[in-house]
Amino acid sequence: DDPGYFTKFGVNSPVENNARIKSGLITGVRSESGYVKDKAGRLIAFSFIANNYTGTSRQVDKLHERLLIMLANLN
Repeated sequence: DDPGYFTKFGVNSPVENNARIKSGLITGVRSESGYVKDKAGRLIAFSFIANNYTGTSRQVDKLHERLLIMLANLN
């Protein structure tokens, strides 16, 4: 199994080795969807989508990563 890009998504955070993520990218749209467990062990489904954004897809990914870390930190 090659987890690809997401081996570095959430490193040194509660997301590392905890989230299952699928990404999507087409012109002007960036998305990540999947599952993560919170601190209480609850499985949370998420879907983050940015459409017609300004900036780079990397900046959108970093925002999505921060949101995912917030979900994983829920009690």
